[in-house]
Amino acid sequence: MKAKIFTLFAYLSLTATAFLVGCGTTATKPPAAATNPFVGEWNIIMKTAMGERPSTLIIAEDLSGSMVSEKTGSSPITNVKVDGNSVAFSSVLNAMGRAIDLEFAGTIEGDNLNGKFSSSFGVFTTTGTRKP
Repeated sequence: MKAKIFTLFAYLSLTATAFLVGCGTTATKPPAAATNPFVGEWNIIMKTAMGERPSTLIIAEDLSGSMVSEKTGSSPITNVKVDGNSVAFSSVLNAMGRAIDLEFAGTIEGDNLNGKFSSSFGVFTTTGTRKP
């Protein structure tokens, strides 16, 4: 009788273990949170009347960020709005002691950013690529 109980216990233990192992390997993970397509670092080129102006956009998960340029230094970006692949934000650059208000509107396609900065000096076509 002891042998039958032991055999039954061993069978039930193996079945339960197989079930639990099987559940562990077939369980699905919850979906990962969608990453905002604007988050990261972007190398951008503004095409101005004075030539091409390279800058870097640095965008955090909370959509705070800055635009950094060798000529104008670092400027915070504000009013960031992302809707699908459309993006818009504002920034104020210090160009030789003069504040220049910029408004950006564009789209993100994969690792490419295309759009325009509007300012009191006109509209500047802008292209960019995400830094790896």
